[in-house]
Amino acid sequence: MDTQVAIGVAEPLKQVPSLVVITAVDESVCTATGDASEDIREAVAVLSSRQIPVVLSSHRPAAEVRALQAALGVTEPFICDGGGALHLPTGYFGALPGFGQRQEGWDVIACATSRRDTDESPEALRLLVSLYRMCAGEVIVVGVASHWRDRVLLREADVPIVVRCDADEQRLARRFPAAYLTEQYGTAGWVEAMLGSAER
Repeated sequence: MDTQVAIGVAEPLKQVPSLVVITAVDESVCTATGDASEDIREAVAVLSSRQIPVVLSSHRPAAEVRALQAALGVTEPFICDGGGALHLPTGYFGALPGFGQRQEGWDVIACATSRRDTDESPEALRLLVSLYRMCAGEVIVVGVASHWRDRVLLREADVPIVVRCDADEQRLARRFPAAYLTEQYGTAGWVEAMLGSAER
């Protein structure tokens, strides 16, 4: 498989993934206090050991998402501000001339925001998925969400997963009838889905 990024000149990902997990954060990765629980950290470690990137997508600002990444022990691209910005570790996809602004080891790409503050904008997600596919070709994107506002993530994923959270899961399940609906709720549901995905 040719791993050279078509628009770049530097070497892209050292480990080319065949599976990428892009997950919404609230009430699935984070507890009610906003922290990542021990079982979440352990599940992320399992995925990382199998070269499966875990990409966080959040309505939170960049600083909070980076702090969560640090707690999880990952350095992957992430989406923040409700899809308003895509952050890429510099060199992650090779050289990306003209893409974004370099900030302390990150290439930050401003993206169009949603017309409604309550919804996720699709632009950053679509750009990120395109970059992975240029780099890895047959990559499968697993999208994980709990809230209706994050439905664009499920729509763009090859494998949509709905984590129960006593809120929007039934509405999402009706909209995406092929999605996997976890039996467990919240962070336990995320772990259920992720360890299952890792075994597929």
